[in-house]
Amino acid sequence: MIRSATTGNFTSAYVKSQFNSNYAAGTYAYRHSAAKAIEYGLEHIPGGVVGEVTATKTKSSGKILHDAEADTDAANKIFAITSNGGDTITFKNADNGANGAAAGSAKVGDIIRIHGHAGMAQIEAVTGGDASVISSVTVADRWIQDSADKGDVSLTARTIGTTKYAINNVPIIDNGFKYRIKFEDTSGDLPELVCNTDNLRSVYRMDEAAYVSRDEPDRVWFVDTTAGSAQPSYKAVAHADTTHPRAISGGDTIFVGDQRCDVVSSDAEATIGLAARASSIEKYLSGSVVCAQALSENAHSTADAIVTHDPIEVLLGGATQSCSATDRPVLRFINDHGTQAASQFCADSSACADVLAYNGANRLVRWASGESISKESANEPMDSGDVAPNDRVSLRMADLHTYETRTVDFVSFGGAAGNNFFTVSQPFSAAHVQKRIHLNYKGTTSSAACSGRGLCDGSAAECQCFKGYTGQACQIQNALAA
Repeated sequence: MIRSATTGNFTSAYVKSQFNSNYAAGTYAYRHSAAKAIEYGLEHIPGGVVGEVTATKTKSSGKILHDAEADTDAANKIFAITSNGGDTITFKNADNGANGAAAGSAKVGDIIRIHGHAGMAQIEAVTGGDASVISSVTVADRWIQDSADKGDVSLTARTIGTTKYAINNVPIIDNGFKYRIKFEDTSGDLPELVCNTDNLRSVYRMDEAAYVSRDEPDRVWFVDTTAGSAQPSYKAVAHADTTHPRAISGGDTIFVGDQRCDVVSSDAEATIGLAARASSIEKYLSGSVVCAQALSENAHSTADAIVTHDPIEVLLGGATQSCSATDRPVLRFINDHGTQAASQFCADSSACADVLAYNGANRLVRWASGESISKESANEPMDSGDVAPNDRVSLRMADLHTYETRTVDFVSFGGAAGNNFFTVSQPFSAAHVQKRIHLNYKGTTSSAACSGRGLCDGSAAECQCFKGYTGQACQIQNALAA
């Protein structure tokens, strides 16, 4: 870790020895979760109105890729395997036969992951057999890994009755993240959380890193990321498609670390005319680009270089960012249906549930497959940690204005190898079919004056708590009070 001499905070991290088989000593490490930053931000709101919180990243985000034909036959559902050391993701069906994703469902720059496997990667190229099918995508090798930390992920199918499943190999486009926030010290129902998107940007992350010398503070050289701190290890950027985000030219905007660079020229412009940038004949090849402004020193600067090997991100023009917060998030399942046929009453087919009779009571909940309880369900939640005993779940009724809310008392999530369901402590009103399902974090009172447990003295801005309650907002209950 590198600590700032000015602030005392850690500013960066790198590995001191070889990282995996791809990255040399000195390679910078980057966080994959903002959970701690969210916790710090909430816990340090003036006045301590939030108190202690626990933030957890959940894998329930993203768009599940389905087959191009939208076939209801489970054997034609889309699953993913990787080859060539992990740099090619090919879409298959449960019989390991050729299949494809719907056209436009995956694009260059998207982040893709495979459910049940570690890591995620940015799509660098899309291969389609025809206008309606994406047969495979190309990513940086070894970012999507199996349990043995290798690049190749194979397809393992499971047969339930006469149907084959391979749920753990479902491909997911995941360009954003979700977090669960648990308020430890408050009694709930805080004012609506507001997301700040000012510092968010949609970008394409380059495989190459940036090197900026002190002699040319406005020129960004492309270097080999895998060389770690052994820089400059120059590596020209080459690409056959001059419209690709990697083909950085004048007028583009890139970010070198956190610094913005408005590109005014590229080495490639000596051989490629910008007017013919959409041509499929000309190819892009560039060793460096020039910024409209000089770059500044950072924590990684050396005696010779302003920037040594910081990441390069290309701003994607026209892209938008979204951020939302809710205390009633949907519970999403890994579903294997390419159509809405089995969940026609749910806006999101992955967040659709059936309630089945279990031991004579309507207590068993699982994804809306439309099958009887005699058939097991291979459809597990996208993140099995999203629901646990004592959690509250709500089913939205057909009138869209009322919910039935129950407490979870048992969970059984075995993935593709097991039966996936949970039960609730009190029966639902009926054996419901195709209902929208939500995790219910409502029902508490801290946003009310004195938590509804005392009287507010406006002159002193203090709470006069009722008997049995203490704390600045009467949020603490004394169980011993009579």
